[in-house]
Amino acid sequence: MLMPEVIYIETTSVCNAKCIMCPHEQMERKQGTMSDSNFERTISTMQSINLTNLTLFLHKEGEPLLDRKIVERIKYAKANLKGLKELVINTNASRLTEDLSIGLLNSGLDTIYFSVDGATPETYNKIRVNLDYNKVEANIKNFFILKEKLRSNIKVIVQMVVSDDNRHEVELYNKKWQNEECNIFIKPMHCYLDGGRSSFPQINNTKQLHVCEDPFRMMVVYSNGDIGICCWDYDNEYKIGNIQDDSLLNLFNNEKFNYLREMQSKKECGDIAPCNRCMRIYGNDEISKADRKFSMI
Repeated sequence: MLMPEVIYIETTSVCNAKCIMCPHEQMERKQGTMSDSNFERTISTMQSINLTNLTLFLHKEGEPLLDRKIVERIKYAKANLKGLKELVINTNASRLTEDLSIGLLNSGLDTIYFSVDGATPETYNKIRVNLDYNKVEANIKNFFILKEKLRSNIKVIVQMVVSDDNRHEVELYNKKWQNEECNIFIKPMHCYLDGGRSSFPQINNTKQLHVCEDPFRMMVVYSNGDIGICCWDYDNEYKIGNIQDDSLLNLFNNEKFNYLREMQSKKECGDIAPCNRCMRIYGNDEISKADRKFSMI
């Protein structure tokens, strides 16, 4: 059977920001926080997967720190998934209190991304609408202080998604974070299906140009337990099933998932939503790889 290499568990789909590049405001599916039943079943059925080659993200469309059980869920996943390659969350850090920072640092979390798309309040606040740069920066700086105090070996990545709105601050951004114990990722903004905010030259073809690798390696468990195909399908348009229906491994290898892979391989996704409007395969968009850290856009 085909094994997933990346799984996203959306413990909450609620967010406190209105970022200009994010489709969260366009989402039509119901927002909420994952039930204990769906979360625990998801973790239970993951035990049949090759964990040594699996990266687990405990976030998707929402802000993970809005899940009041996020620290408890990290601990639960680590306790029940022995040998897991990596456990990751990505946060905007706006709700990163001192108590929550200590909880995360002691949770067993392997990697935390801080998404900070600017180096000044003037730029950041225009991109990450509803958030406050000064508060976010202070929260992250305090996290580093606590990390050193607790002697935590958690991997920290400070990430900037670059567009015309903040490109002028890339050098300042690197200078601002280079003395902290973290990696700095600078990556271009992408379209998020058809959002139109990509840093890449936009090509809109009626013929599929590329084969997407995501359905061959990735799956998503949404906050209501539904299963999805990739991190760009924010409304779960291509429905695979629900975690209560079967195990993750069986769902990853079911008829609908395999049909999608077949159509991807043939470059014949014209009748499959949302793939048929994705700028990664019908255009020139792409998601940056992690090894592009420190790249100057």
